[in-house]
Amino acid sequence: MANNYHLTILEDAFKKASDSLEKSGVGRVSKTQCAEELALYISEETNFPITNKTLRNYLNDLSEKRTFYIPQQKVLEGLSKYLGYNDYLEYVNSKDNSYFLWIKERWKPLFFAMMLLLAISFGTYKYFTMPKCMIWKEDHFEKSHCDIDSVAKQKVIPYDANLLLRFKKVHKDSINTFFTPNRDPLIWYGKNFKGEYEYFTALGFHPETGKTLKPITDYIIDKYINKVPK
Repeated sequence: MANNYHLTILEDAFKKASDSLEKSGVGRVSKTQCAEELALYISEETNFPITNKTLRNYLNDLSEKRTFYIPQQKVLEGLSKYLGYNDYLEYVNSKDNSYFLWIKERWKPLFFAMMLLLAISFGTYKYFTMPKCMIWKEDHFEKSHCDIDSVAKQKVIPYDANLLLRFKKVHKDSINTFFTPNRDPLIWYGKNFKGEYEYFTALGFHPETGKTLKPITDYIIDKYINKVPK
């Protein structure tokens, strides 16, 4: 369920931003205006620069299930504080608590029995599925515990078997095939913090910058991969 909260917190933040802008007298509030307010708040609150376009891309990609997580922990923390929580963990706990309180209110006679069953089920699930998170290691994802303190300074994201198996960074000289016979891309690219192009084997976000990767094109292949040194 941790993955779902990345979409939920974005939707909640955009909703609050929209309500706030309407109350301030803005007529027809757009998604871009909401993203601008959120980007400004996150940048000032967490000292982490982010653009409104990046936030809109996150919302669209999560909604359409092109990805399943927000890679930067500071963005999650900033969104949580915008919504009035101390941090992201408190936001997640509030969602869990509201769900269980809803059950308790309607099914009081069975509540304690359900809690016992859920506790046993959760314990069994946790035992057989640990670890439930991943971290980026140079050119691939590795399984990791979700305790951020235990992997300090590394970005922890929810476990995703598809990303773990398919998402790799590859050197341009090692790429043999760029497209399927139907011209569907097999490689995606994006720039790192140094402005250098890097290449990956699946769609997603750049593990360092958090920006959405683009599908490879003939132009990029000719200009940056097959370019002959002078």
